[in-house]
Amino acid sequence: MDCKIPIHVFAPPSMEASSAELPIIDKEGSAVDTLMETSTVFAEGLVEVEVEIEGRKACMLIDTGASRTVFNYHFVKTFAEVHALDSIKTMGAADASIHAMLAQLKTFKMGDLCISNYLVAVIDLSHINQAFVEAGKDPIAGLIGLDFLHQFKACIDLKNKYLRLSFSKKTYYCSK
Repeated sequence: MDCKIPIHVFAPPSMEASSAELPIIDKEGSAVDTLMETSTVFAEGLVEVEVEIEGRKACMLIDTGASRTVFNYHFVKTFAEVHALDSIKTMGAADASIHAMLAQLKTFKMGDLCISNYLVAVIDLSHINQAFVEAGKDPIAGLIGLDFLHQFKACIDLKNKYLRLSFSKKTYYCSK
């Protein structure tokens, strides 16, 4: 079964649109021309999707640079037990390891996709949510990573602003 889920593409809180002249370099390393680049990727670089976690509506960012899907500790701890485990470490883009925790969500919904008893990684996303709040945006519940996107054969259509997921209707379908 395929389902299409609307997404919202917006500017990150701390980035603005810009343009720059980029040199075109030949084989010898000499600048032969310039290319004008408008940085719309940075101006509209975040992709958000609405989810429902244990009956609570929330937004998560789709992060194609994240290998794992993670949920915000401060959001999850309000309705699920969070277990700290010493053995789980993840590596972020910054040169530092992040200690992750585990939680089990009774229900996780995204469009027509429904996952029951979903074991998830949980980390503190306060630094990200602080920037969102300062920019007048709502905090996020987590980041959808490549593990989730790959499992559900995701296709992100930025032009038409939707996320398509493919999954077994028998296993993951939930009626509205």
